[in-house]
Amino acid sequence: MRLFFALWPESQVVAELSALAQGAARRWGGRATRPETLHLTLAFLGEVAVERLPAVLEAASGVEADHFAIRFDRLGYWPHNHLLWAGCTEVDAALRALAEDLAQRLRAQGFRLEDRRFVPHMTLVRKMIKPPDRLPAVSAMSWNCREFVLVRSLSVRGGVDYNRLAAWALGTGE
Repeated sequence: MRLFFALWPESQVVAELSALAQGAARRWGGRATRPETLHLTLAFLGEVAVERLPAVLEAASGVEADHFAIRFDRLGYWPHNHLLWAGCTEVDAALRALAEDLAQRLRAQGFRLEDRRFVPHMTLVRKMIKPPDRLPAVSAMSWNCREFVLVRSLSVRGGVDYNRLAAWALGTGE
């Protein structure tokens, strides 16, 4: 099964990002991300054998992180994969700590993760046809992250569906 850990935005942020994605896809071409699949990936595991699921759950259960606010306030474009995304000008230390702790615990369980810098983002448009010369400014969108989730990705006709397998609350910081 194909697995990843993620943060899911609050409904107001989903509505704002979805409208932004739809507008960008109309303007520059490409495929807008479906609202129900908008998420921020913390760690991507890829294909995991069913018998390894307990090790995944154990790794996540050991994470101790405080809840935090996340603020998306900019757009980015990656030309190598024709992808438009929303991201953070400044990354909250608690978000970075959560991603690093989770990755470290997964590696300790023997999982191989991509070795690259964590860039918190949410994909808005895939396979853009006409990349923008300049990205427009966007209004800041924020939400309070109070949990992270383990998700199974299933390929379906026309894209993917995500099934939440488990969730872990983030602490209060007290």
